[in-house]
Amino acid sequence: MNKVIIISFILSILTSAPSFSASFNCKKAGNDAEHLICSNHSISYLDEHLSDVYKSLIKTLSNNSDEVREVREEQRKWITLRNSSCRIDIEKCKSTYKERIERLRDTLSGFINEPNFVIDRQSCRASKNQDIIIRCIELSVYDPCEDSGGKWGAAQCGWAHNKIAEKKIEAIEKKIRRDLELTPEGKSLISSFDNSITSWRDYREAYCKLTNQMSDLDNFDSIHLSLAYCYRRTAEQKLSELMLLSKNGHP
Repeated sequence: MNKVIIISFILSILTSAPSFSASFNCKKAGNDAEHLICSNHSISYLDEHLSDVYKSLIKTLSNNSDEVREVREEQRKWITLRNSSCRIDIEKCKSTYKERIERLRDTLSGFINEPNFVIDRQSCRASKNQDIIIRCIELSVYDPCEDSGGKWGAAQCGWAHNKIAEKKIEAIEKKIRRDLELTPEGKSLISSFDNSITSWRDYREAYCKLTNQMSDLDNFDSIHLSLAYCYRRTAEQKLSELMLLSKNGHP
């Protein structure tokens, strides 16, 4: 290939504006706001995330045409506001997106306990409710660890998996106690077993707090992030021990 062509090709790549994924086709960006969204990684991510939350809310409200109509009309008005906010000012644009996402998520959270709440990847990503996130993990629909590149996602990943391990620990504890009741030394063995569980929980609490104090993490609530990892790790370790004890039939 001619060297001039190669150099021209390289220069065209270096000088072209980057384009990131958004909820719409960036090749068809039609106004200043859409061009800004497509050229800024943070805003394009916010646009995708808002789209996830919005679609989940529409699905959840699908049995109520009046509410769907209301949300769609509100979204159209918001897009007009967004187009004004996102012409030039990046920070104003981000703020406009974050406020809208928060509003949609709060609305969606109000329907979590309704039978028509949609458990899909979009609604799982949109939800702030830990019970819903745990259900999503258990159903293999969505795991916040997939989005754990940010500190909020990492903390959600740790706390949710800690809760899942805790639920399994409680179930195995009950099984072990039932098994011990059938032995001649049942009461004393159950007492010893319960004491060991209490001692473990006390130790974990002290250990994880110490680990958090020694952490060099900058402040996300670094307390939440560091403790989340510690609780998850120690809970899953304890779960493995209890599963082994239960399998062997003698704690």
